[in-house]
Amino acid sequence: EANAEEWWKNFVSSEVFTAGLYLIAQQDVNMKGFMFMTQHFLRSLPSPKKTHVSIISTSCFFAYTAAAPQYASYATAKAAALKFTTLLASGYPNVTAVALAPNIIKTNSRFEGIAPSASDIHLTGAVAAWIAANPARSRFLSGRYLSVNWDVDDLLAMKGEIEKRNLLALDMIRN
Repeated sequence: EANAEEWWKNFVSSEVFTAGLYLIAQQDVNMKGFMFMTQHFLRSLPSPKKTHVSIISTSCFFAYTAAAPQYASYATAKAAALKFTTLLASGYPNVTAVALAPNIIKTNSRFEGIAPSASDIHLTGAVAAWIAANPARSRFLSGRYLSVNWDVDDLLAMKGEIEKRNLLALDMIRN
């Protein structure tokens, strides 16, 4: 039902209101900026295909859910960034690439009807530090979506199942 021009405009430049400030989340930032940053970072490494590093992008539950169709263009952008993370992990086995969802902290967000879901504002930094501190330990999460609310010890305990069933990845289920 959406106007195609308006949908595309929102896809290319989504305006999000957070904590009293307008933030412009443009596709040039979500995709092109992410790609350029990643490309230049990898090129700066002594051995781009061998040096073990972590690349953590921000994601959102909109990337994998149809729960908020009113945010379809934003969700599509986040899904594209999540897929880029998956492809990055596939192309660079030495890179632990994770799409990390900081979740929603209680703010004046314009995402009406979406309840805050993060229990602690510090979780995003803590989980990112956990991933980056030991890329080999968190390698099983590479190419996957991760919420800051998930317990890392539980994830480690589920490592075999996550890998075997390809959980937390944006992928087509096939029988």
